[in-house]
Amino acid sequence: MLLKKMQQYWMSILKNKKIFMGNYYICKIFAMILIVLIVFTGCGQNRITEKEEKKETVESEMNAEVKKTAQTFRSVYMKEKSELNTLKVKRKIINCLEEKGYAAVDCDNQIDMVNREKVEDFCKAAEKEEQAAVDIVVVFDEGEIIQYHLESMNGKINVRLCQVKWKDNSPQANYYDEYEAYEWKYTEKGYLFLEEYHPPGFDGAPGETGFRVQPLDKTCRELNRKYVMPLGYALNNLLITNWDNQNYMIVSY
Repeated sequence: MLLKKMQQYWMSILKNKKIFMGNYYICKIFAMILIVLIVFTGCGQNRITEKEEKKETVESEMNAEVKKTAQTFRSVYMKEKSELNTLKVKRKIINCLEEKGYAAVDCDNQIDMVNREKVEDFCKAAEKEEQAAVDIVVVFDEGEIIQYHLESMNGKINVRLCQVKWKDNSPQANYYDEYEAYEWKYTEKGYLFLEEYHPPGFDGAPGETGFRVQPLDKTCRELNRKYVMPLGYALNNLLITNWDNQNYMIVSY
């Protein structure tokens, strides 16, 4: 807007011969400045356009890739529509992904990650600041998946992710994001955590994503499903507070 007004102002001076001759050298200097501004502004806009186009291309390719991933278990989706949210069907979906070579796990950590060695190798390479890449597919209810594409280089991890849901028996990409992990760690207990940067005061969803890589004990999982999952950890501190029947006023649920 400012550049446009400057252009209009100096063009009016250049058209007025009397004013122009009386201020020749001043006009000449400002005309040169104006030309420089126009050139650099145009270059800046071109760089922004190229960056946006590149991002759109990467997003489009990622969306196509994740829809292709969902097609690997389409037969399960069509056959088991009424039981998509059950552990049995989620295991079938993960088995399909395993056969195609994907590292995959369910969102509730009730099924051991398949092809986990690919994630382990990636973490080892990232710790050594080597170049590496891996895809992790997380299975949700209703056959929904989120595929994470991780790339490491020089100790940093770049994350691209795409969410796919089913509509009219066809996988549809409906969310895409990309970021450089602000922090990441692979813990001794077998969890991979990625954190997206949020500025101070941010009150949205937390930026941390976690994947259970190492297998969990089957008995612990059964006890978890029986006693922990019905309560959960959201909006209560029942399972993370030291209380008894004599001292339960600190419990919030």
